Amino acid sequence: MWKRTLIPTVLSLVLCFIFATSAEAAFNLANDPRLYQYSNYAAKKHFRGSLQIKVVEDKRPQEERRQREEAPFYVYDGLWSDFVENILSEVLAREFANAKIFDAVDARDTNSPYLLVIELYSFSGKIDTSSGFRPVYNISGTVDLQVKLISRKKDKVVFTKRYKDRSKSVLSQFRASWNKYAYGAIELGKALQAVTVKVMKDVETAMAGGRVSQY
Repeated sequence: MWKRTLIPTVLSLVLCFIFATSAEAAFNLANDPRLYQYSNYAAKKHFRGSLQIKVVEDKRPQEERRQREEAPFYVYDGLWSDFVENILSEVLAREFANAKIFDAVDARDTNSPYLLVIELYSFSGKIDTSSGFRPVYNISGTVDLQVKLISRKKDKVVFTKRYKDRSKSVLSQFRASWNKYAYGAIELGKALQAVTVKVMKDVETAMAGGRVSQY
């Protein structure tokens, strides 16, 4: 019994050490399964040609663009391993490639017959202290973006739609004292996965000639 209770405790401490946030911390949703879990979405139909994914504008509010730690706490830009738009593009490209909707997906292929243009309005992991007496953090992840699917061959916008999702959790301040930003990144990853699946479903619907709901 003692061994069974010790192992989870040790693992928890190891994770806290790994996720300890400092000026050198670098989070990457695209390559770290602790922060982002790729969906199992699989396309019902496959379409010939390739897709380019491109973030054309970062419209996040200033509070999400911080470069250092300051209250209220956000997973500030200085903690990411790359520019936010590059991380977002890579996650989406991998998700689309795994789903096999197109022959290929590339964030840099300007010759692709299809282009997914993204405007980013929010990409945040936020950590709020509780207003009550309980020593907890209210942690949330928010993704808000607009996508536009373009057929380059036909010089036509196939559809435009805005997507938003939010994930929330409550965590003891003691448990998160060393790594509150990692938990913020995890909630952000959950919101991003939810948005990504919605985008892939709509792209598949539009490519098949169906009507994409605006809701």
